Order: sequence, then C-alpha cells, then structure tokens
Amino acid sequence: MSNVNTLISNGTFHINCEIKDSRHMQESIDDIKSQIQNLQQDLPRDMDMPTVKALENYFPLLDISVSSNTDENYIEVAKELQDDIKELPNLHSVSMDKNYDLLMIISLNEQKLSAYGISNEKIYNALKSLYSLHPIGSISTAAQKYYLESKNSGVGLDEILDFEILVDEKLIPLRNVAEVNYDYENQEIITRTNAQQSVLINIKKAKQGDSIKLSQDIRKILSNYKQRYNEIDFEVLSDSSFWIKNRLNTIASNIIIGLILLFLSIWFFISLKIAIVVILGIPVSFAFGLIGLDFFDASLNTLSMIGVLLSLGILVDEAIVVSENIHRHLGMKKDLTQACIDATYEMLPILFASMLTTIIAFLPLTMLSGGLGVFIKIIPLMVIILIVSSFIESFLFLPLHYKEFSFGFLREKKQNYRDRLWGKVSHVYQSSLYFFIKKRYLWALFFIVFSFLAIFALIRSGSFQLFPEFDAMSINITAKVKNNSLAYTLQEAQKLESILLNKLDSKDAASISSIIGMKSDGRTLHERGDNLFTVTINLKEKTHDDFFNRVINPLFTPYKEKDFSHRTRKLFAKEIKEEIEFLIKKHNLGEIFLEFDIDIPQTGVVKSDVEIALSHKDNKKIEESIKIVQEKMKSIDGVLQIKNDMRLDELRAQIKLNSYGKSLGFTQETIVSKVRAFASLKKLSKIIDTKSNLVELGVNFLNQENLKSLYNLSLESPRGECIVSLRDVADISFIKDTANIKKENFKKIFTVSANFDKKKMSSRRFYQLLNPTVQELRKSGVAVFVKGEEKTNNQIKKDITVSLVFTLFGILLVLVWLFSSLGLSLFALSVLPFSLLGVLLGHKIMGMNISFSSILGFVGLIGIIINDTLIMLKMIKESKDLDELVRNASMRVRPILLTSITTVIGLSTLIFFASGESLLMQPLAVSMGFGLIYATIINLYYLPIFFSFGKGIQRDRVDTGYHNQE
Repeated sequence: MSNVNTLISNGTFHINCEIKDSRHMQESIDDIKSQIQNLQQDLPRDMDMPTVKALENYFPLLDISVSSNTDENYIEVAKELQDDIKELPNLHSVSMDKNYDLLMIISLNEQKLSAYGISNEKIYNALKSLYSLHPIGSISTAAQKYYLESKNSGVGLDEILDFEILVDEKLIPLRNVAEVNYDYENQEIITRTNAQQSVLINIKKAKQGDSIKLSQDIRKILSNYKQRYNEIDFEVLSDSSFWIKNRLNTIASNIIIGLILLFLSIWFFISLKIAIVVILGIPVSFAFGLIGLDFFDASLNTLSMIGVLLSLGILVDEAIVVSENIHRHLGMKKDLTQACIDATYEMLPILFASMLTTIIAFLPLTMLSGGLGVFIKIIPLMVIILIVSSFIESFLFLPLHYKEFSFGFLREKKQNYRDRLWGKVSHVYQSSLYFFIKKRYLWALFFIVFSFLAIFALIRSGSFQLFPEFDAMSINITAKVKNNSLAYTLQEAQKLESILLNKLDSKDAASISSIIGMKSDGRTLHERGDNLFTVTINLKEKTHDDFFNRVINPLFTPYKEKDFSHRTRKLFAKEIKEEIEFLIKKHNLGEIFLEFDIDIPQTGVVKSDVEIALSHKDNKKIEESIKIVQEKMKSIDGVLQIKNDMRLDELRAQIKLNSYGKSLGFTQETIVSKVRAFASLKKLSKIIDTKSNLVELGVNFLNQENLKSLYNLSLESPRGECIVSLRDVADISFIKDTANIKKENFKKIFTVSANFDKKKMSSRRFYQLLNPTVQELRKSGVAVFVKGEEKTNNQIKKDITVSLVFTLFGILLVLVWLFSSLGLSLFALSVLPFSLLGVLLGHKIMGMNISFSSILGFVGLIGIIINDTLIMLKMIKESKDLDELVRNASMRVRPILLTSITTVIGLSTLIFFASGESLLMQPLAVSMGFGLIYATIINLYYLPIFFSFGKGIQRDRVDTGYHNQE
C-alpha cells in the first residue's frame, strides 16, 4: 500500500489508501479486515466496527433540488422522485444530501421530571418497553397453528401521550412530562435553493452508461413531476452531460470543419481526386479506431475524441504523402496500377518508421503516474490505435481507392494552375536554397545561435500552468462565521443569499443554492463544520460573442441547440465574480466572516494552485508556522484566496468527575453514559403510524441545545440514595480545538492553500520567492511538504523527462534501422528540439501559458515532423553535388508544404476561435499549428543546408540551369 491518508473528525474517522497493484485488491482488503478483527478487544465497546471496501468508479451526473414554501410534503415527494430515478440502469447511486427518515420523537421535559423526582435513565428505561416488533412465538392446537405477535400499527401521537409510565412505583402520565412530534433526525447540514429550504438529490453514474442519455431520461421523469406537483419547485443545479455535450460538440465540429477545410485545400493545391481519396480514408481509419477501443475495453468519450483531434494531422499527413507520391509517379508516364504499386512501396519503409516513432512518442504517456496519468491515459491510447489503423488504410485501402476513382470528371488537364503554382513555388524554393547554401556557414551559425537563444528566452519568460482557465457555469462562495452554530451560520448566509438574489441579473444567474454546515468547492473539497457554508451561483449559458461560434460552428455539432433563447448571459464568470466582490464590499459582509472565498471551478487534478502541508508534534508550533507562511504569501503580488485548514474553532466541553461525585460512587464511565443519553437521540423501536408509514420511535430531551440544561442534568447516584445535578458531581471546562485531524502517511498535517492570478504569478516563480521561508521552517524542526499544482508539475516534469529519454532513444533505434547510419539518425533527431521554438513562439503570440495540453500537442507534432524529416532525408541522402541536392530537396516541397498547410488550416478554428471549454484544447492546437509552421521551415532549409556540410558538397553550382522535376 501507499499514500495512506486519514481524516479524523469528532466521533468518526476515514482512512484512504492506494493499492500499488490492483490485482491484489481483494487480498489486501481481506488482510485489513483480519487485522481489524485482531484489534477488536482494544477498541471501545460502543464503537461501530470499521468497514473496509474498495472504492468504486463513478462519475457525477446531476444534482436536483426539490423545494417548496407552500407544500410541506416536498420531502416525501423528493423520496418518491429518488425511487423513480433509481429504476434507471447504469447508475452508481441516487442519494439525498442527508438522511430524511421520518421519526416520531418523545421529547422529555427535564424540569418536570425533576419535579416528580425521577431520574433521566429510569424514565428512559421505562420508555424502552412501550412497543416491540419482535415475534412472540407460536401455539398449536389440534386444528391450527397460530403465530403470536404484537400489533404496532395505527399508532398516533395521542396514543403515545396517553401512556402511563411506571417509575419507582409511580404511574406518571407521559403527556405530563413529555411532548410527541414528527421530525427528522438532527442533521449536520441545511440545504437551500433560491432562499428556501430544499432537498438535494445527488446522482452518480456507473462506469458503463451514456451520460447524455441518462440525463435526458432523468429530465423526462422530472418533467412529469413538475406537471404533477405545481406547488413544488424542481431545479437541476448541475448536469455533467452539459459539459460532455459541449466538449463533444467542440471537438466534433472542429474535426468536421477541419476535414472540410482539408478537403478544399487539397483540392485547391493538388486535385479533386486526391482530396476525395484522402478524406475517404479518415472514416476508414476511424472505424478501425472504434474496433481498437472496444478491444482495450475503452469507450468513445471526450478524452478519446481529443485523441482523434490530436491524430488528425498525422492521419492526413500519411494519406497526403502516399497520394501525392502516386500522383508524382503518374507524372513519370506510368500506368495507374503500376504507379499505385511503385509509389506505395516507395513510401512503405518511411511511413512504417514514422508510425513506429509516433507510437514510441505517445506510448510513455499511457504510463504517467498519479491522477493525471489515469485521467489522460485514453488520449495516447486512441492516438496509437488511429496511427496503426491509418498506416493499414494508407497501404491497403488508399491505393485501391485511388485506382478505382477513375471517373471522367476526376481526370485533370495536363497543364493547369496547380502545376504553374507549384512550379513557381519550386523555383522560389530552389533559388532561396542555393542562396542559403552559398552562405551556409553564416546561416548555420545564425540559425543555431538564434534558435537556442530564442528558446532559452521564451522558456525563461514563460510560465507553466497545468490546465488553462475557461469560462465556467457556476461560481462557488465559501465562508466561515465566528460562532460555531448551525442556526447562526444560517442567519449569516441568508444575508448573502438575499443580496445575490436581489442584485444579480436574472439573465446571468439561473439559481442560487446553499449548503449550511459544509464548505465545498464543487469538486473534491467537502469540509464539514457548523460555522461553514457554501453558496453556489449557477449561471446561465453564455451568448456566443463571434460570428464563427454563433453561425458556422453550430452547423457541424452532433448535439444541436433548438435555438439560442436559453443563452442569455453576456458576462463572463470572472466578470460576475468581480460584481459579487463589489456587492460584498458595498454591504460590508466581509467583516462578519472569518474566511471568505469566491472560486470559479476549473478542470484539473489539484484542488489549489498552492498547497503547503506543515507537520510537527506541537500544534502551537504549527500555528506559528502557518502565520509565517501566510504573511509571506500576502506579501507576494498575484497570490489570492490564502487560507489554512487549522480551524481552532470547535468548542469542547470537558467533563471531569469531582471529589463529591466520587464519594457518591460515580465513575467517569457512568457519568459519560448518563450524559450521552441526554446529548443524543435514542431510538426505541419501529412502529407503523396512522398513515401506514414505518417510522422510528425515539426519545430525547427538550432544551437539549441549552447549556443550562446540561448543568442541571439530573443523575441518580449509583446506590440510588439521591438525585443530583451534573454540576454537583463534575467540573465542566471549555477548550478550543481543531475540528479535523488530517494525516498523510501517518504524519499529522495542516495545510496552507492559495490560488494565483495567472497573469501575475506562476507556480515556479512563487516557490522561488517562498523558498527562503520554507528553508527557515525546516531548520526550526517543522516538516514542510509541497503539494498542489507544484507537486503535480514536479511529477509531470519527472514523468516527461523519463518519457522523453525513452522516446528519443526509441526513435533513434528506428532511424538507425531505417538509415543504417548513426550520424544521419542523430541529424534527423536534431529537428525535434529546434521545432520547440515554434511551439513556444506560438504561445507567446497567442498570449498563453504553456500547459499540459501544450505538451500533448508537441508530442502529437513529433509524428508529423519525423514523417516530413524522413521524407526529405530519404530524397537527399544520395545527393552527390549541389544541383542534385537542391533538385532532390525541391521534389519534397509539395508534400511537406501540403502537410503543413492542410494541418494548420484544419486546426485554425481551434487556434483562433476557441471559447468556453474549448480553451482547454486551444494550447494543443497552438502547439501543433505554430510548431508545424516552424518545423516546415526546418525541414525545407535546415536539413538540406546542414546535410551539405556532412557530404562535403561544394557551395558552387555545377549547372546554373533551372530544374523543374515536375
């Protein structure tokens, strides 16, 4: 096992650990259960035995709110709705925010019991015998057998009050000392929607199942309930299928638009026939990809579609190279069949090597560690499947398609504008290449120095963030108030609710939901506490700002919108956040909160940009260290939402037996058991009420929440000679303590967290500034652990470094096999680091930070770059003189330029028109687009120029004539 995390709260604990090898999961669970069984004798007698289970995979689907100010039965309706939703298949769980089991509660009056001279435990013991559901037995006669049982049905409130309880030989009418009412169990949280109390139904999907289909089915059920119950409000607060549809629409439309642009550009630059053949190969490769996904037990989802988008350029690249080579062989006066065979065979080793290098580049990404590795594993897997299927398609089906598509309208004239265009391009390229080779020493020096200086400068000036920010559909407000009381917290939260409901534009906000007693970020943070609350502003969909996303993009989305009437929000989530901050400041609400944060949920595998865990056996030392760290953070510009989880705000009343109590025979254990009976609800038995509901009968005390009632709690002495108050036999003192204790790998930790303004601060720069403070704390004996984005970034750097070494070594082996030359292979490999300049420059031009999506884009770029590099080197490696070198290089201008032009055009919509969640994939497109532009220059000029050094080719031309291979 590894990463053992523990959370200890008042009366409960939870331990989470990772099994290194999931194949031994059940064996590990059985072993832990056995160890717990051995510990049983050391555990408290009244403690529930710990349970051990494997965490199941599930996916959040919907949150539904049910509320009403007029219909008191809304809770029962919510239960009915919950049961109906449970009937749907492939759901992991359908649960309410808390336990809504109905209770019939007998509330005892402590003062009246004292007047009767009756102790609490005696009346409680007498009430335990009111009802019984246990079978009595059976009797048999000569004719029949009868089963005996007590009848507990049709029990009403008055029937219970009419009981007379025998205590100390006194018959006491229960109505004289108690009240009986229906209620729900005392809960730790209160949920509200649009300022009225509500029930939240949380729905999670199992691993199997279609989120979009399930969401539609649930909404149909919800629609029926809205028609049946007009007085009850049903509101969908969050729906993950919205994001799935949005992402699939974004990816699918970009793929479709990209393919259309690819088709048009290939038609324009080469021919209609090749355009049809290339585009026809995409669905063939995609069909093979679906078969591969099924083989690996994976599904077609958002991440696998990103894999499709990532591999699109490589798929088109292979198809263009083979098609263009067939076209070139036809120009050599070969018949169609022979041209197809010769051209395909000529490209086979190059594209096979290219396929291997691409697989080698993506393979390490399937083995990344941590949550990020699990998250993105399907992307490289999908790319590898598509690359293999594209290779099969290019060498089996594409030549057949090319041969069979011989219709008259596809035949071209011998001379057309394309030949003239490429003739001019070839002439310009040859002239420029002659010029650069003539001054090759100067240009080589300039290129190397410029490239490395530019790469160094861009890396130094740039920042890395795990995932780019995007416009969200909700804003979370979390706060902490000074008094540790649920009622007080509710009162303070209502002030905020009222302001938000009255001041926020209804065109921007769809609903406002609140959870009193919990701090939640809507993702992984769920912290309980009576003085905590969360208010979530659920936003409406944003209007499209540009013509492309408003008119063109919707034409190609698989999930169509009927109209845009539901898109009423004009402000970005960040702008609404600023508006909320202004309202908070205007109404001085910030002064009544000890902590207050406004957060816009984003995609990611970390909770906060900054997480620094501190560990020391002395809590005071930790408290001092937290203050030092937070003060340093406050002095750094761009650091926001600084907070810590060391909440010393839980009041504990410690009860200690005094000498008088000891003289009466009390022990600490008897005091504890008697106070526990007062402080908690005790369940007696189950009964069936007048409405035929099976309800639990329970007993508690009136004024239970009153501290005075605790002091005056009447206790009968162990020998039964007197009744005394708790204050007489025990001393009660109060201390402040932490609400929770967290442990990581058996060390108690407290965490300081914060977020960045990404325009002002990066993770790397922040830790450079904080490092002196961290080192001082470590010298003082405090253990400091860096977590959050920096920990993930460091893990990514480590994984990427290992992956890079594996990739470069693997690609080198493939190149050595292809060229039978280590020098030529290293030369081909040198293209990759230079191509990085295009990626960095593209991010600088677009004003973006490097992100993990950027890295994925660069890995995807490797396949295209290596492919073009191999094509160029294969043509020029046998060149004997300058003219032959230039002539051979010019023969590869068209396929290389076509690959670059078509890929960049296909990605242009995602590069320049990204909005909403498509901003997550924009860095991927920027890496591939701008990286490919610069890689094209490298392949066309860097390779021939530097190759001329290795071959010793003279700079002077042998023949000054113009060579046009076409």
